Amino acid sequence: GSRRLVIAYLSIGEAESYRYYWQPAWLREKPSWLLGENPDWEQNYSVCFWEPEWQNLICGNPSAYLDRIIAQRPNWATLYYAKGGVYHWLQRPDDARNLQEQALAIDPEYPYALGELGWLAYEGQDYPRAKDFFTRALQLTDDVNDSAHTGLGYTLVAQGNTADAILHCQRAASIETRSRHEFIVEWFTRILLIGSCPGRCAPN
Repeated sequence: GSRRLVIAYLSIGEAESYRYYWQPAWLREKPSWLLGENPDWEQNYSVCFWEPEWQNLICGNPSAYLDRIIAQRPNWATLYYAKGGVYHWLQRPDDARNLQEQALAIDPEYPYALGELGWLAYEGQDYPRAKDFFTRALQLTDDVNDSAHTGLGYTLVAQGNTADAILHCQRAASIETRSRHEFIVEWFTRILLIGSCPGRCAPN
């Protein structure tokens, strides 16, 4: 038939007792990753999303939630970006890079996949490629992409360009002012005082 808009929803931070993966026995004997029920959303349970057992339900094998969605072959770069981000967090850079490249094959100007590839290149100490990816991402999302500004700042420090690195740090801080980005202040201070660059601690 004709093309249709398909909407998929996936919760990473909560398990839902009406999903295919739910096991009734979990209410009698909770897995280590399963926490309490959300008082504002019945049948939704908070999870320790960093626990490998929960992650295995969400991503990384044919029966996992995200993999089942992708198996429907949606032409949607965000899915590949999201799965790539999970693999990056799990320290599987080759798998993460492959998925971000798949996202770009669907949408060559998908800025967040470009940013993720920038971080992967930075962590691999390929600073010219990192700079290229971050710059391309910021050409598309300069006013909202604090992660790419931070990544470009890290990269410029590694290349010895402290002055421009500080400008990108300031830009990132102006975009994201919440407390979880206090690392920006630490990073900025280290550049000013000792000229060093800490390891990556920016969220995706």
